[in-house]
Amino acid sequence: MDNEAFKDEVEINENMIGEKNGQNKIPLWARILIPCLIILIIIIVIVIILVNSKESKKKYISLKCIYDIQSISESIQLISKEFSENIETTMIINGTERDFNQSLIFEEIGLTNIEFHLYESKLNMNNLFKNIYTLISIEINSNDEDTQIISMASSFQGCTNLKDVKISNIKTDQLKSMHKLFYNSNSLSSVNLGEINTKNVEDMSYLFAFSQLNNNISLKIDTSNTKNMSHMLYNANIKSNLELSNFDTKNVKDMSYMFYGLNEMEKLDLSALTHRKLLICPICFISVLL
Repeated sequence: MDNEAFKDEVEINENMIGEKNGQNKIPLWARILIPCLIILIIIIVIVIILVNSKESKKKYISLKCIYDIQSISESIQLISKEFSENIETTMIINGTERDFNQSLIFEEIGLTNIEFHLYESKLNMNNLFKNIYTLISIEINSNDEDTQIISMASSFQGCTNLKDVKISNIKTDQLKSMHKLFYNSNSLSSVNLGEINTKNVEDMSYLFAFSQLNNNISLKIDTSNTKNMSHMLYNANIKSNLELSNFDTKNVKDMSYMFYGLNEMEKLDLSALTHRKLLICPICFISVLL
């Protein structure tokens, strides 16, 4: 009897141990699925963080300007009115962020650096600095490679003291108009037009009319889709020889008064120009001394 009782007790204990081990054993599918779910959750969290951080970084186009401080207040009022009414803008004066509504007081006489951050992905620069005669130099770039300048008509028209213009790290492949871009900007000394993608620009009329061009201003621009070049160099002050060998004028329809008044030039080579679609060209070369 004792042996039988002992065997029964052993069987009961073995059954209990088996049941306990069976309860603690995790199925194979669960051991595979749970780590996968944890990894998936971590990936989702990381993606959300990255998306939020990208959205929080606003795209902006930076305009770094140098002004003559002796007459800057009027210019700032005009520019700030244009920006604040149409574009979300931050103004930074000598490294300090300023509100457009603050009173602008300049104590020192000299050059002042002002940087505008325009929070636009596509910027229309038409008339943006028109007749701001205190502007001396400007550098235009962006903190995002997708930002675009879509029009620059009359952007620097009448900027009579503007000397240097630099445009970099910003797309201009949608740019359509450069009409009167540097009209009457007669102090220009350095302009890097080579940084501007002008492939789709259709209107270059009055581009440099009444302006000044020197050796540091290159006209090596893409004109393959330009249709209007009327008055492009009208009465411009050009003392050095003008290099036009890269000009593609096969689609130009209007070249009226294009070279009118270039009295300071000694030589002008037009052999590279074509005129297959030219419709208007009255007195293109009147007053040009060849």
